[in-house]
Amino acid sequence: MATASAQAAACPTGKVHDRHGHCVVPAKRHVKSAPGTAAAVGATTTGAVATQAAANPAPLAEAAFPRSRTRGSSENITVTGSLLAHSNYTATAPISVISAKQIFNSQTQTLEDILRLQPSVGTSGNYSSTNNGGNGSSCIDLRNLGINRTLVLVNGKRYIQSGYGDGFSCVDLDTIPLATVDHIDTLKDGASTIYGADAVAGVINVVTKQHFTGTQIEVGGNTSTYGDGREGSVSGITGFDIQHGRGNVLLSGSYLDRGAIKQTSRNWANPVITGDNGPGEAPLLNSGYIPTGRYFGLDSGDGYGTANAAGTALRPYTSADRYNYGELQYLNSRLVQANLCTARRL
Repeated sequence: MATASAQAAACPTGKVHDRHGHCVVPAKRHVKSAPGTAAAVGATTTGAVATQAAANPAPLAEAAFPRSRTRGSSENITVTGSLLAHSNYTATAPISVISAKQIFNSQTQTLEDILRLQPSVGTSGNYSSTNNGGNGSSCIDLRNLGINRTLVLVNGKRYIQSGYGDGFSCVDLDTIPLATVDHIDTLKDGASTIYGADAVAGVINVVTKQHFTGTQIEVGGNTSTYGDGREGSVSGITGFDIQHGRGNVLLSGSYLDRGAIKQTSRNWANPVITGDNGPGEAPLLNSGYIPTGRYFGLDSGDGYGTANAAGTALRPYTSADRYNYGELQYLNSRLVQANLCTARRL
């Protein structure tokens, strides 16, 4: 017994003795267990008999969340709002709405014409009626702050701009067929904090027909009380639903021919003057240059002088030397417009 005790005392740490007092190395088994379950990792065996310290591991617990969907069955998620508080989203804003009924009753032929009826719309972008440097585009501005300070949206999205118009890019309203317009929303307040610097004057949102089904054809004609400026138009629109009503396809076409109105055909376009013989009207002699001559100021202070084309003669400058460009100026230029539009909504 004393020998066994001495041998037991001589065994290194971590080893055990058999019944004869000899040092043996116990065998270890590593039992794998599911996460969150208890199991013995260091079960020992002595000699030929093995003892497992832990019972059979518990079955895997069910997850607290549902099983993931199978591949190919993903579901689209559309975010329609946000819970973040924002003062611009809750505050009232000055918005005017032009309904489809108002557009029809106005008997206008273009989107520019219906917007010109609004008192908040300026005139700086009216290039369709300007023939001395105009490019024929129909831009829009609010409160005469400039066409680059008014944002034009179509269905809430920025519309493509044209690279002309007073040195700035602008949305040409003639590219939006009036037959496809459902209503027009006009924000008459600055919205630069939401949309950027191009919305300082306001925002114009053109909303098109979303779920139009059927066919509609319109034919119109107008003329002035003087018998000039005649215009005729024809437009057609057809639409049908697709994908069991979830989408819609829209087709539209229009043609417009508008006659010109000259400045000389209106008395009110001729400025009224008052002279010794009473009130009267004078021709529009606004140009200081004649086709074959030029004028300049004299250093003597006696007035203006004009020279002939050769530059060999000089005489006093009179009103007869002016050129009447009013005979060629237009109050309303001729407009020929053809549009073809296709839209798909899914």
